[in-house]
Parts: sequence; C-alpha cells; structure tokens
Amino acid sequence: MTRARRTQRHRSDDGGIWVRTGWILGILFYLLMLVMYRAGFHAILPFIVIPPALAVMIAGNSLLGGPRRRENELEPLPVLAMDPLPPVPDPDSGTDGGTGEPPGADGPPAPDGSGAATANGTDARS
Repeated sequence: MTRARRTQRHRSDDGGIWVRTGWILGILFYLLMLVMYRAGFHAILPFIVIPPALAVMIAGNSLLGGPRRRENELEPLPVLAMDPLPPVPDPDSGTDGGTGEPPGADGPPAPDGSGAATANGTDARS
C-alpha cells in the first residue's frame, strides 16, 4: 500500500472504535462499582442506582411519546379567531376612548335633565 493511497481514506464522524471503547470502559467501570459495593463501600450506591434509573426514564419517555412525524408532515397550528379589544380610555387625552370626543362634548346636561344645555342655557334640541 502506497503512502498516497493511505491518505485518501474516507474520514467519517461515526465514532467507530471510540464508541465501542466507551461502552466497554463504561461497563467495566460499572462492574467495578458493583464490586466496591459488595466489598462494603456503601457510599457508591447512588452511582449504581441512578444510571439505570435514568436509562429507564429516557426509554419510557421515548415509548410514551408515540411515533414521530417528519417535519413536512406536521400541520400548522390553527389560528384562533378573536374579537378585537375595545379601546382603552386614556386619562391624559380627555377622551372616553371610543369616539375620540371629550366626555360631555355637547355640553353639560340641562337643569331639567332633558339633554345638553347650550351656552345661553336653553336646550339644544328645541
């Protein structure tokens, strides 16, 4: 095999030997923790119990989640029809918030209560 041929290998990001090495070392370390617990080092118990419990919870979540749909199959969320909000009165502008007219724009009420009074004190409707 020539030197040029060795450098043309396809490099992948699969992990290959390092993934297998990690699994093997992890299992050996877990077995070492079991031996330590059996030998009387009971403080190691949380490190023995937590990894399998996490694995069970993650696997259970995957099973309960149901089948996953591809992104192109997802439906858009429905748009909810909403009534527009009524206008809010602005205390600084002197308007009632609806018509844009100041409150009592047609004048103060007449003394007899029949409607708005004009500047000379008579009813504007008469």
